[in-house]
Amino acid sequence: MSTLRRAIAVLVISVAVAAPVLVADPTLGDNPQRGGSESSLPACGNGMVQPSKGEVCDDGNTVSGDGCSADCRSAEICGNGIVDVAAGEQCDASGETGTCNADCTVAFCGDGKVNSSRGESCDTAGPSPSCNVFCQAPVCGNAVVEAPFEQCDDGNSIDNDGCTSQCQYSCVL
Repeated sequence: MSTLRRAIAVLVISVAVAAPVLVADPTLGDNPQRGGSESSLPACGNGMVQPSKGEVCDDGNTVSGDGCSADCRSAEICGNGIVDVAAGEQCDASGETGTCNADCTVAFCGDGKVNSSRGESCDTAGPSPSCNVFCQAPVCGNAVVEAPFEQCDDGNSIDNDGCTSQCQYSCVL
């Protein structure tokens, strides 16, 4: 069988199998070449960003957590809308939402991060004199006792009725 016929047979087989194969080219000596077109070259992990293949990054490997995801479809940065678990993200909503903090961690009252999308005005990772268990600044006079900074809260700012305007117990005269 001639060299040309062997090359055609190998190409026909490679197309039928749909897998890249090495094709011997008699003009190149013993250096085999990958058969097929440029589109048959591997995409992710080759060090070249190929947007036509959906890549947004390509750091030359297929390992996540190193700045480019294993599938080359995420640059593993918070705020890109892709949850990159290997980069430590718990969520990624492309910004702060009621369930996701701006740093891509799950939002909840007591996490130490003020999330205004959740309606938080403070978050000291627990009750403090400046922040209650609802992640709101305590308000004396709202009829809710906000311990540990309020002893009482009777819903008004009248002194001498058992609870002062600073929400502390008072002796009724």
